[in-house]
Amino acid sequence: MSHTAMLYSFTIVPQRCNIVSFTGAINDIAFPTDYSQLFATCGHEDIRIWNSHTCTELLRIQVPGLTCLTVAFAVDGKSILSGQHSCDRVLDTSQATRL
Repeated sequence: MSHTAMLYSFTIVPQRCNIVSFTGAINDIAFPTDYSQLFATCGHEDIRIWNSHTCTELLRIQVPGLTCLTVAFAVDGKSILSGQHSCDRVLDTSQATRL
Protein backbone atom coordinates (compact mmCIF):
# COMPACT_ATOMS: atom_id res chain seq x y z
CA MET A 1 0.00 0.00 0.00
CA SER A 2 1.42 3.38 -0.91
CA HIS A 3 0.43 6.84 0.30
CA THR A 4 0.42 10.02 -1.66
CA ALA A 5 1.64 13.11 0.10
CA MET A 6 0.77 16.70 -0.61
CA LEU A 7 3.30 19.35 0.33
CA TYR A 8 2.04 22.80 1.22
CA SER A 9 4.41 25.70 1.62
CA PHE A 10 3.56 29.16 2.90
CA THR A 11 5.28 31.98 4.70
CA ILE A 12 4.38 33.21 8.17
CA VAL A 13 6.62 36.21 8.64
CA PRO A 14 9.51 35.60 9.19
CA GLN A 15 9.15 31.78 9.12
CA ARG A 16 8.50 29.60 6.06
CA CYS A 17 6.45 26.48 6.77
CA ASN A 18 6.35 23.27 4.79
CA ILE A 19 3.46 21.03 5.76
CA VAL A 20 3.10 17.46 4.52
CA SER A 21 -0.42 16.06 4.50
CA PHE A 22 -0.90 12.37 3.75
CA THR A 23 -4.68 12.54 3.41
CA GLY A 24 -5.32 15.16 0.72
CA ALA A 25 -6.03 18.86 0.53
CA ILE A 26 -5.87 21.39 3.33
CA ASN A 27 -9.31 23.00 3.21
CA ASP A 28 -8.84 25.81 5.73
CA ILE A 29 -6.29 27.48 7.96
CA ALA A 30 -7.06 29.56 11.06
CA PHE A 31 -5.15 31.59 13.62
CA PRO A 32 -6.39 32.34 17.15
CA THR A 33 -7.24 35.94 17.96
CA ASP A 34 -4.22 37.86 19.30
CA TYR A 35 -2.04 34.74 19.49
CA SER A 36 0.38 34.12 16.65
CA GLN A 37 2.20 31.08 18.07
CA LEU A 38 -0.42 28.57 16.86
CA PHE A 39 -2.48 27.90 13.79
CA ALA A 40 -4.90 25.17 12.75
CA THR A 41 -5.45 23.38 9.46
CA CYS A 42 -8.24 21.04 8.46
CA GLY A 43 -8.81 18.55 5.70
CA HIS A 44 -9.91 14.99 5.13
CA GLU A 45 -10.68 13.36 8.48
CA ASP A 46 -8.54 15.60 10.69
CA ILE A 47 -7.83 18.95 12.25
CA ARG A 48 -4.21 19.72 13.03
CA ILE A 49 -2.76 22.30 15.40
CA TRP A 50 0.69 23.65 14.53
CA ASN A 51 3.37 25.73 16.19
CA SER A 52 3.83 28.66 13.82
CA HIS A 53 7.42 29.35 14.94
CA THR A 54 8.76 25.83 14.43
CA CYS A 55 6.12 24.61 11.92
CA THR A 56 5.71 21.41 13.90
CA GLU A 57 2.46 19.57 14.45
CA LEU A 58 1.32 19.77 18.09
CA LEU A 59 -2.03 18.00 18.01
CA ARG A 60 -4.14 16.00 15.57
CA ILE A 61 -7.88 15.69 16.13
CA GLN A 62 -9.25 12.90 13.96
CA VAL A 63 -12.79 13.06 12.60
CA PRO A 64 -13.20 9.62 10.93
CA GLY A 65 -15.41 9.48 7.87
CA LEU A 66 -15.86 13.25 7.56
CA THR A 67 -14.08 15.89 5.54
CA CYS A 68 -13.50 19.04 7.55
CA LEU A 69 -14.18 22.08 5.37
CA THR A 70 -13.58 24.90 7.83
CA VAL A 71 -11.90 25.44 11.18
CA ALA A 72 -11.87 28.36 13.62
CA PHE A 73 -10.78 29.22 17.13
CA ALA A 74 -13.26 30.69 19.59
CA VAL A 75 -12.44 34.30 20.44
CA ASP A 76 -11.29 33.27 23.93
CA GLY A 77 -9.03 30.59 22.39
CA LYS A 78 -10.46 27.81 24.56
CA SER A 79 -12.38 25.97 21.82
CA ILE A 80 -11.86 24.80 18.27
CA LEU A 81 -14.85 24.83 15.95
CA SER A 82 -15.07 22.96 12.68
CA GLY A 83 -17.56 22.42 9.90
CA GLN A 84 -17.82 19.15 8.01
CA HIS A 85 -19.41 18.29 4.68
CA SER A 86 -22.33 16.75 6.58
CA CYS A 87 -23.27 20.26 7.85
CA ASP A 88 -22.57 19.17 11.42
CA ARG A 89 -20.41 21.36 13.62
CA VAL A 90 -17.95 20.01 16.12
CA LEU A 91 -17.03 21.98 19.20
CA ASP A 92 -13.99 20.45 20.82
CA THR A 93 -12.87 21.85 24.15
CA SER A 94 -11.44 18.65 25.62
CA GLN A 95 -8.49 18.33 23.24
CA ALA A 96 -7.94 22.08 22.90
CA THR A 97 -7.10 22.25 26.59
CA ARG A 98 -4.13 19.94 25.97
CA LEU A 99 -2.27 22.72 24.13
